[in-house]
Amino acid sequence: MTMESVTNSYANKVEILQFPDDYVARPQFFDEQSTLAVKENGRYIIKAGTPFPSNDANCTGIVLNDLDVTNGDANGAVLVRGHINTERAEANFGGTYTTNCKNAVKNAIFFYPLGGTVADTTVISTKSTIAVGAVNPSIIIDLEGTDFAPKQASAKASNYTVTPGDTALTVDTIERLGDKKIRVNLTGTAVAGTFKIQAKANAVVNATQSNELTLTIA
Repeated sequence: MTMESVTNSYANKVEILQFPDDYVARPQFFDEQSTLAVKENGRYIIKAGTPFPSNDANCTGIVLNDLDVTNGDANGAVLVRGHINTERAEANFGGTYTTNCKNAVKNAIFFYPLGGTVADTTVISTKSTIAVGAVNPSIIIDLEGTDFAPKQASAKASNYTVTPGDTALTVDTIERLGDKKIRVNLTGTAVAGTFKIQAKANAVVNATQSNELTLTIA
């Protein structure tokens, strides 16, 4: 058998991860004769989302990216910890995850939506107030309709759209306090104005951006 180091290029790469910045994958050798490969446009592709090595109790992970084994063996990656967008992943590999497969990896891989459907709206609100002159204030934000994404996904500032206006405040850090609550820590001395924040799709489980929350500083 030949061994090939393959760099695959796909114009429409399917993202199977619910939270693309929060996962762990391990390298995996794939044989050119692998029964996981499907024929697609004359090529033999092991599809992202495919349970590895099988869709049953022996499953140890999920193939992370489409991998072409047409011309020989190839090195790829298998997800061993992370969050799967079930609808996209199953559509891509052309199957349905079995209960035995999900149970085999349940301590490390989570299939979204968890436990059924989730609301298609994401609503954030706050009871926090900021007075003019407040130094390095913080805002507690509550969430309805879904949960905040786990770990760093919901604590990543780039997963929020922030419009500070004339308030002279900027985001320092964001802390996940629970499934329905975060703390936004700000830097600066507050002046009168409106501070706006909106959660992007990657910050929440249902992958639906939130309303824009407006906080008036007066």
